[in-house]
Amino acid sequence: MPRSETETLVEVALANLPDRGTLLDVGTGAGAIAVAVKHDRPDVRVTAVELSPAALALARENAEFVGVEINFIESNLLAGVAGQRFHVIAANLPYIPDGDPRTEPGVVRHEPHLALYGGKDGLDLVRRVVADAPGCLEAGGLLVLEVSDEQAPATRGLLEAAGYTEIEFHRDLAGIDRVVAARHVRPAHSVS
Repeated sequence: MPRSETETLVEVALANLPDRGTLLDVGTGAGAIAVAVKHDRPDVRVTAVELSPAALALARENAEFVGVEINFIESNLLAGVAGQRFHVIAANLPYIPDGDPRTEPGVVRHEPHLALYGGKDGLDLVRRVVADAPGCLEAGGLLVLEVSDEQAPATRGLLEAAGYTEIEFHRDLAGIDRVVAARHVRPAHSVS
């Protein structure tokens, strides 16, 4: 099961998937998002990418335990799915700023640095996905990201600058703007 903060991301993704749609879970970690979506929507084709081989192995075990079929790919963000298209791209990437003193000691002890920290402002990986996702989204596809409420204004700016529209923030179960969803409409190809 996803953490309570991430349940909102799953709900937004599920609400925007068409029948027999496609979802990409970027940085799947233990696979909570991918497994939850596939469990709730067996008709959806789910692909999950992850850089860490150990996390990917755990995600596969979790999918097998729940009895769902997911296409797992070892990949640095979207590199392993170049040329593929998805209706929804979901990402709960590391977004804690490097050295943030508010990070709970128990979390730091049990999670690898790679799974927690996202650079000086916490948005390094978000920037990369925002830039690369249009190449993997179906026309009018949706990018759904989990970020901290403090990063909401900066994330909106990144999305607007990259040409996303219909940018909406969704509150998590604690009432915090935690999930942002945005569409990217690719321009029609011109015939020369």
